[in-house]
Amino acid sequence: MTASRHHRRLRRRALGRVSLVAALRGGWSCVALAGCGPALVNAPAAIPSEAAAHCTLRETPEDATVQAASSYAQGLQQDWDASGVVLVERKGEILLERAFGVASHESGAAMSVDRQFAIGSVTKEWTAWLVRDAAHAGKLSLDATLAQWQPSVPQWSRVTIRQLLEHRSGMIRTAEGVREAASPSEATEHCAQAPLAFEPGSSYAYSNCGYDVLSRVLELALGKPFPQLLEERLFRPRDMPDSGMRAGPRLATGYTREHGKTVPAAALHSAAGAGGGYSTARDLCQFLLAQREQEASELDPALRREQQSVHGQAGKTDGFQSFLVRDRATDTGIVYLTNQEGAPASRVLEDLQKLAAGQPAQPPHEELRRVIAGDPQREERLIGKFQLEIDPTQQLVIERRGDQLVFIDPGGQVSLLVWVAPRLLLPVPLDDRRSEVSSDAEITFPETDRPTPEIELHVLGGMRLKAARIP
Repeated sequence: MTASRHHRRLRRRALGRVSLVAALRGGWSCVALAGCGPALVNAPAAIPSEAAAHCTLRETPEDATVQAASSYAQGLQQDWDASGVVLVERKGEILLERAFGVASHESGAAMSVDRQFAIGSVTKEWTAWLVRDAAHAGKLSLDATLAQWQPSVPQWSRVTIRQLLEHRSGMIRTAEGVREAASPSEATEHCAQAPLAFEPGSSYAYSNCGYDVLSRVLELALGKPFPQLLEERLFRPRDMPDSGMRAGPRLATGYTREHGKTVPAAALHSAAGAGGGYSTARDLCQFLLAQREQEASELDPALRREQQSVHGQAGKTDGFQSFLVRDRATDTGIVYLTNQEGAPASRVLEDLQKLAAGQPAQPPHEELRRVIAGDPQREERLIGKFQLEIDPTQQLVIERRGDQLVFIDPGGQVSLLVWVAPRLLLPVPLDDRRSEVSSDAEITFPETDRPTPEIELHVLGGMRLKAARIP
């Protein structure tokens, strides 16, 4: 392994261990717009596959959402070198399907709308859909506990399938080794080594492990490997030929930024249900239709009450970022896939939510990745302890360690705070001292000449968490 690849691997694992939102109500890769957990569960029971609809191309360049989404994607390409594909659909009609940039810098191959991308945590949408499908078929009960499916792990005996879907199981966000697991079984073994963070059902913590375990439960309940279940129950009936748990021949090359240069990203891959999928924009349009059809047949009163106006999922994996958004009020869906890491995913997901709802949004400026020198006086005013508004028992700490300003989350994990704008801090791994950085969270604060009264965390998923200074 080269030193560069080793650095990227350590960086990914460090990000996985930073449990800021995992200890709160989300995660560095938190995926649901409008409140993380419920949106992931809004993949209700399936309807018969023979009723599956198809996305049809009907480009409508004069549509306001189409114009806004196209302009937004072009802005990301200009400021963040983000090549990719954007698709806008409404009730299954594709109003915009456009590729921009390059699929491979090395070969010079242009991006095309049929290119495949690694979709990271968008895979969770498939897993949740399969769980609902299995429940509808009577093969799996949402209120069954893991005592039935994983009896060899006593600490999981009270965890229910529903709690796994809702990120309320107490499982930690990501266990060491999971990101390279070759199967749901292997991922589950890694996850079983870590203790529960809280009593199942008592709190919320975004969990990749929870969805990896769900994919293993599906294998046990239905008697087939997870990739085969996806193929037979989702991809084939819903006409998603370019989706799967393995890369196809049209996979774009994934890129990241190092020392101001765009370089190919290391390829770490898991074959489990939290984030190992590959897909295309057109296939994900088909999946949006499948979700609509499931929701139309939902009979679970609790899930129907939890359905949010905007449903969204973001995925971020080595060299790729993916976004799947649907606004129920406008019945508009947006798929945005890029083979370039870097753009602040929390901002992009929040912006796509606005665009789907017919609201304006401007892409984040490239300054958000350039590290600038901090103001010592401003940093001194930030130092202190803060309690979360949503849960006052949870404390955040900003302190100085040597010449570094660091952030400590409620789980005790420490990250370096770097300045990328006069009033914007990004938490990054402690060893990250590059001139350009990327993070899935931001910290903002009001300008004052006294100790900062409060800070606000913007996390992937569109969540804004306020924390007030503790006197």
